[in-house]
Amino acid sequence: MKSESNQLQAFVAGDAFESLLRGRSWPATDEVLHRLDQLGLSVLVQRQRCAIPTPPTLLDIDWIRSQLTTSIELQYDFVVESTNRLALAHGGVKPAVYLAEFQAQGRGRSGRQWISPFGANLMLSFVRQLNLGVTDLAGLSLAIGSRLVGCLRSKGVKGLTLKWPNDLLVDGHKTAGILIEIDVVSPAKVCVVVGIGLNVEACPEPGDIGQTASKLRMATELSRSELAAIVINELSEALADFEDQGLEPILKSWSQVDGFIGQSVRVVQNEESVFGKNLGIDERGNLLLQTADGLRAFSVGDVSLRANAGATS
Repeated sequence: MKSESNQLQAFVAGDAFESLLRGRSWPATDEVLHRLDQLGLSVLVQRQRCAIPTPPTLLDIDWIRSQLTTSIELQYDFVVESTNRLALAHGGVKPAVYLAEFQAQGRGRSGRQWISPFGANLMLSFVRQLNLGVTDLAGLSLAIGSRLVGCLRSKGVKGLTLKWPNDLLVDGHKTAGILIEIDVVSPAKVCVVVGIGLNVEACPEPGDIGQTASKLRMATELSRSELAAIVINELSEALADFEDQGLEPILKSWSQVDGFIGQSVRVVQNEESVFGKNLGIDERGNLLLQTADGLRAFSVGDVSLRANAGATS
């Protein structure tokens, strides 16, 4: 028996979905309506036929390939369980990118689900091997996030900042997340997967993710295909630079991208809340917080940073 993900993959490869994407109607069977609901697509039903009122514009993969500045293997699917999972299985001997219109089991940080309708946002995973040990990877998510913010700002994206350690914000609300996973190849070599989930045309409801999200369409007119090419090229350069220079290049410019620099914030660690002023990061990428008890450093991966709305700087 096919898994739910396999059944969804079969549906998007079939005649019904092809017709619906072309703006045509199709018999509104329970199966078709169920699959469209799984994909997060709005549906109009009239006279026992259904249609997608505004069919999504698919990624232009041939155009994206033509824009890549280095040799990168590119795989594109309508539906996958997880682009990160595919990228990890690839191994990264040669750089590769996995793009999908929909993830059935998309993941964010700390095991959270990444929620995104079919064809609305940007979901990709970049994989390559780095000649580094595991301990050399401290701050990698900061380096990636900082580079993406700087690059997208240079393309005219407005109101974009970074929340330590791995969230991109538009006007203070989350619009993208970075999920990094690794496999150890040898003591001095790792396979690194950088997963990016970027809200472009849609964002989840606050009740679904526990916070207010935003979408990049509020800040730019760049298409999803244009954004994909920009992000892939920047990831390629950022990983190569991190392999050679580590976190050093972004330390001086961190305050320019940190959306909470100098603000009173609350750091949640396990079930403890620590309040203080965000002073930025140290050379290892640890968050520096000036608290009532003195200066404290928090490492990537064990805290959640939130604005302290009730405090003043």
